[in-house]
Amino acid sequence: MTRGKRRGQSSSFLPLLFIVGILCIASYFIWDSFYTPKGTAENTTIIEKNGTSSVRLGESKNFIETNDVDQLLEGESIRSKSGETILVFFDDSSLTLDKGAITTISQARKLKRDSSIHIKTLLSEGRVWLHVSPKINPQSYFTLTTQNFSLKSQGGKFSVDQNSVAVIEGSGVIHIGKNYSKDMEVGQKIEFTQQDFEKIKAGGNGPDKTGITVEFQNSDWFTKNASEKISIPKDTPLSETTSSTTEEKVEETENQNMEESSPEKITIITPGKNDDTITTNKKNVPISGTVPSGTQKVIVNDYTLSKFKPGDTTFKYNAAVEWKTLHEGRNEYSVVALKDDKRYEANITVVYDPDYKEEISEELKDTPSEEASSSVQEEIKEEKKNEQTNQTQKENEGSLSFTSIKDGDILTDEIILVSGTAPKNTAKISVNGYTLSQFSEGDTSWNYKMANAFGNRKAGDQTITVKALDADGEIIDTKTIEVHIEEFIEDGINSKYMPNIREDTLPPVKQDDFGGPTI
Repeated sequence: MTRGKRRGQSSSFLPLLFIVGILCIASYFIWDSFYTPKGTAENTTIIEKNGTSSVRLGESKNFIETNDVDQLLEGESIRSKSGETILVFFDDSSLTLDKGAITTISQARKLKRDSSIHIKTLLSEGRVWLHVSPKINPQSYFTLTTQNFSLKSQGGKFSVDQNSVAVIEGSGVIHIGKNYSKDMEVGQKIEFTQQDFEKIKAGGNGPDKTGITVEFQNSDWFTKNASEKISIPKDTPLSETTSSTTEEKVEETENQNMEESSPEKITIITPGKNDDTITTNKKNVPISGTVPSGTQKVIVNDYTLSKFKPGDTTFKYNAAVEWKTLHEGRNEYSVVALKDDKRYEANITVVYDPDYKEEISEELKDTPSEEASSSVQEEIKEEKKNEQTNQTQKENEGSLSFTSIKDGDILTDEIILVSGTAPKNTAKISVNGYTLSQFSEGDTSWNYKMANAFGNRKAGDQTITVKALDADGEIIDTKTIEVHIEEFIEDGINSKYMPNIREDTLPPVKQDDFGGPTI
């Protein structure tokens, strides 16, 4: 008996094939929307300076002489054999390879989904100087990976080898594995040992950050790279995105002239005005001012201000000795505001001289200029007030002063002790308007404490004013200092949640000791 042909068997696969086809097409469009194909990735330009290099192209496993090779694609590598080799990326970021360094371009592209720039490089050997061009798009980043860690940044200058990172400008984040990350700011350096890497991988903590040393700043490596501006030679072939025609240059010049004539500009207010040169003996010099309405980002010397939010019209940057952003001698600061496709810039120079003694002219003392900044006017008023009380101080034994902290200090302790001396005939001491009840007439020293638990330790730039009064309530002397208070965090918990712990472990503290409520 012959079996009949089974009908409909072949057609049962059609719905499945249709679904698979739809999924394939959808997957392609999703992939194409989120990633630029490798073949159209942006080229990276090679510049050789007083030396030679070799490259590893395509799928090759061997390095060959550079010769006529002047660009690298994703997946290709370069080794600096002598002198210096510089890689310039399509976004104007650059990577300077020291002799013997080997770098691979892992990724260099602008994503279609959000126009963000993603650049990734692998440093397998040696030392490099990385300059990350500032990024406006928050999704953009430059990642440099070594054999032990990765450095991710949206703008700055860094010295990087297999075991250390030094931040010359800007900021970045170091990642090791999935659980370790370390924020790095300008002027900071971190150096790992092999034991540190093993400890971190086992779940432990890494080494502490330190400041960049004077020896490093005086080294040939730092001197050679810190102030050098990378420019691409005119005869170097560039990719379409980095090439610049004569018409584009003319248009750029016209745009610059329009910006210069535009009423929108950056106005520096403190410590001086645009293009001023200010000499000071202060260790902490805030640089502040205004920017055009609609500014999206403010950058000072390649460091993006983290507290500036798009739409703000004022900015503030702290140049401080402790943060390595203020050095003895001449310090030049460039303030850049980015707004849409426009760029505004203003400059100021601060000369830090610890031995400098500021002199205020008699004319300024009597009639402060309307154009003078508020901080300058306050200094003038304070100077006049000090002159008026100077004779009274001489007649008394001792003087009003701060002894535990000084002007410009950056304070980080959970409980900040503010103490000082007072003239012998002082009857009362007030700190920021609060009268210390524990101070007795005739005492020549005073104490005041600031803590989150008592509501008088506010993070940020703070003014502390202390006044000495006699028995009649007349002011004998007044002293004021400016400090910066860092937010205190312990084990990931903000210290403002610590009052209950204090109640359990500490005896009652009188109100005037802390300037806050009695515990």
